[in-house]
Amino acid sequence: MDVLVFRTSVSMVRHVKELGRHLDALAGEGKWSFDLGDCDRVLRVVGPSSCCEGLVTLLSSHGFQCVELEDKIII
Repeated sequence: MDVLVFRTSVSMVRHVKELGRHLDALAGEGKWSFDLGDCDRVLRVVGPSSCCEGLVTLLSSHGFQCVELEDKIII
C-alpha cells in the first residue's frame, strides 16, 4: 500500500464533510485525511497508486483543485 499525498484547494471543514462519503466509497473509510492547517491543504490517502486518477477526478468534479505531490510513502 502507498500513502498518496495531494495538494488541494479544499479549505473548509464543510467541504471535507461533503467529500467524505465519496472518499469513503473510493478509498475506504478511515483511509484518507485532510490537513487544512497545512499551506497545501493536504489530502493523504492510504491505498494503491491506481486510485490516484480517481481521486483527482472526484475532487475536480466537486470544483476543487487536486494535484498529486511526489511524497509517496510505501507501507
